[in-house]
Amino acid sequence: MKKNQMLMASLVAAATLTGFGHPASAGVQTFTAAFGSSSDPWPLGAPDFPASLALQKFETSLGHLTDIQITLTTDGFLQADLINFGAAADFFNAQAQEAVTVTAAGGAESIVSLATTPFSGSIAAGASVQGPVMLLGGTDVSQVAPSAFSAYEYSGSTGGIDSTLDVNLSAAATYDGTGPIGLFFGGDASTFGSVEIQYNYTAVPETGMLWADLGLLVCGCAGFSRVSRSRCCNRLGDQ
Repeated sequence: MKKNQMLMASLVAAATLTGFGHPASAGVQTFTAAFGSSSDPWPLGAPDFPASLALQKFETSLGHLTDIQITLTTDGFLQADLINFGAAADFFNAQAQEAVTVTAAGGAESIVSLATTPFSGSIAAGASVQGPVMLLGGTDVSQVAPSAFSAYEYSGSTGGIDSTLDVNLSAAATYDGTGPIGLFFGGDASTFGSVEIQYNYTAVPETGMLWADLGLLVCGCAGFSRVSRSRCCNRLGDQ
């Protein structure tokens, strides 16, 4: 192989190994689905729960997934109360609690648990007592196992229903306290919030950029070849 040909082959090989000077870069993409609102929270239980929320899948042409996070953010209105069906009595630690859970493909699960401050007191026969309404909030983040990444991906050529991912939203409330027989502990609970999915990925260089770089490389090699031939001819003319 001639010297110039060997040089050009070496440059092409080097450019191929280095991605033509455009290495892959990191990217982040997020999508959010909301449920309820502060002015219209969802009461826990039917018909609002359980529910299904739709989130956007990751478009595979953007690159290769490296991590997926699912974040549940929840605010809840909670109130504990009790009714006395017996004689006058003392009660202790009346409390309302709620747990909101999001589950997605691959076993990913985010859970936010909220609880009111317990209160105690006395209650007359046949009376009822209500605790304060409390607005509480929390956040939980879960990771998707790499083995389940394919369930979160779609190809732009398919689109439609294949581009959305359904996550399951459930919620449950409990009310408790201590006191004699005849005391009923109950309350109210509602919630609102959002579910966010975050895709971390490695972006691949655009094909057009690769071809442009290759063209510049070829032009550079061609120019180098012409310069080499010119120098060779000059040397022969000097002899």
